[in-house]
Amino acid sequence: MQKLILLVCILALLLPLTGIASASPAQPGKFRIKGYTTSVDPSGFPVVGLQSAGKVIQHIQGTFTMDETLDYYQSTNSGTLNITTKKGDTLVIGFAGGTDGATVWGGFWVISGTGAYANLTGGGTYEGIVDRCEFFYTPPYFTNCPGFWADFTFDGR
Repeated sequence: MQKLILLVCILALLLPLTGIASASPAQPGKFRIKGYTTSVDPSGFPVVGLQSAGKVIQHIQGTFTMDETLDYYQSTNSGTLNITTKKGDTLVIGFAGGTDGATVWGGFWVISGTGAYANLTGGGTYEGIVDRCEFFYTPPYFTNCPGFWADFTFDGR
């Protein structure tokens, strides 16, 4: 009987630990991306496809690549941000919002993650400045890109 009581006590202590692995980790607060345009696809103008890359700083640190669509007539931007941290964890974020040609703003949401971000959920808001490249109608389509930044802030949702 003592062995059964001991086994039940051990199980009672371990049972709450089974849910820890699937719990959503704390949202990382705020992070900034700083980068440069690496590719432009103007074939659907006024809808333009952009690719960019750069660094992630503040509460998340690492590198990123981003696929973005800008609609100059609708004044919208949307896309996917792929982050790889210095520890090798990944975080994929979707975003959509507005642009006035000089700044961007909107909302974002977590699509997926690995490692420390495997179960992260939620989203928040972003705002920043666009990469003010000189655009052409012939390849390479852009030049003289000074860079951009955007701040992403998780809002607890």
